[in-house]
Amino acid sequence: MEAGYLPWALSVRAGAEAVSGWSLPEAAENPLFGLPPLPPGDLPAQPFRNILWFRREDAPLFFGRGYDIRALYQRITAPGAAPIVLYYGQSGVGKSSLLAAGLLPRLEQVHTVVYTRRDQALGLTGTLAAMLAANLPGSFEASWKVSTADLPFHWRAIEAETGKPLTVILDQVEEVYTRPNETMPSEMDAFLAALVALFADSTARPQGRLILSFRKEYLADIESVMDACHLPRTRVFLQRLDRRGIIEAVTGPARSERQRQHFGLSMEDGLAAEIADDLLAAPSSAVAPTLQILLSKLWEQAKARAYDHPHFDRTLYHDLRRKGLLLNDFLDQQLATLRTRQPAAVESGLALDLLAFHTTPLGTAEQRTLAELRTMYAHQSMTLDGLLAACRDLYLLIDPAENRPDAVPDARITRLAHDTLAPLVRHRFEESDAPGQRARRILESREANND
Repeated sequence: MEAGYLPWALSVRAGAEAVSGWSLPEAAENPLFGLPPLPPGDLPAQPFRNILWFRREDAPLFFGRGYDIRALYQRITAPGAAPIVLYYGQSGVGKSSLLAAGLLPRLEQVHTVVYTRRDQALGLTGTLAAMLAANLPGSFEASWKVSTADLPFHWRAIEAETGKPLTVILDQVEEVYTRPNETMPSEMDAFLAALVALFADSTARPQGRLILSFRKEYLADIESVMDACHLPRTRVFLQRLDRRGIIEAVTGPARSERQRQHFGLSMEDGLAAEIADDLLAAPSSAVAPTLQILLSKLWEQAKARAYDHPHFDRTLYHDLRRKGLLLNDFLDQQLATLRTRQPAAVESGLALDLLAFHTTPLGTAEQRTLAELRTMYAHQSMTLDGLLAACRDLYLLIDPAENRPDAVPDARITRLAHDTLAPLVRHRFEESDAPGQRARRILESREANND
């Protein structure tokens, strides 16, 4: 028998070509069929995440992305696949949630998986080196201050120790452009040199993969610099939730017996489809965070109505719909509630100034330390702590560790609860006629005239 020859062939009769795309997961309407199951664990206390990202521990509640999880999993584990995966999508589409709650718990059963986000102080190369150093076998000295040439050796040392491919997920890569480190003007060049050292030689590269996750608008920039270095890669684009995904996300916590027992949730027939149609009616809306905000509000009100047996019905949903479903509505509602708790801070414009301080002029999210906040608002030292606490309570600001599977919570750092809030906050800040914003514009105008 000739090498590579099989003694059978699959033939499709004329007119039935559609069956060539048949697969068991499609037939079973279970896209996760055949993938490693989620490891056992306790269910979270709440079935929905509001505006926060899904974490690894929220994996049992992460519904609606089965086909996307499968596509990414297969792209990573396929024999001979490109070592670099460019994983991208619009802001707010749910990239980080899919990585942390959808991919990581399954992939880590066949790969060693490490998730990290770009550290502005270390830069992309330093972040990667720090991650590798933290996971080196005990016989190695753990230090991130290593040369680019050391990275392939360290990566392969981890794979040799674990006996599995090492896949690294490096998230928020676009921050090299949106939150640059001014002391590293050649940060991207240094990172590309590290990638060349890791992956250019096909005979010596690691077994695992490097997943670079970033916002869609930076794809052309990243691809162009990789083209210049001839780096092997593949692309995976995450689209916004479709109708099928929304319906699954709505009904998920009420479908399995285990979750029904745990949450006691039920819902009216046809409600999930109506919610899906309403959310998709706005073609540019950030569906994933908007949906979780809506479901969290439905949950709170259903629990208030019947604590032990919360039920989602059209009466409850239509009442919320009248108040607004989109992220703009969420921000308006949270600021209105903040006004009742911190009236002076909202009316003066201090609250909006604080939120805008957590954005960049590009309309992206910025991270701030408590020291930076105390310096910026030294004249409001008696008000700042209470205002920060109120913003956290209302899901306007968070400790970024709450949205990261790789970090320990640290109350000294704050960030907007979701990146999609940044352009909305910037717009309100620039249009605000509050005393604080008027005073800031006068000062900026005088500084410009003096220059």
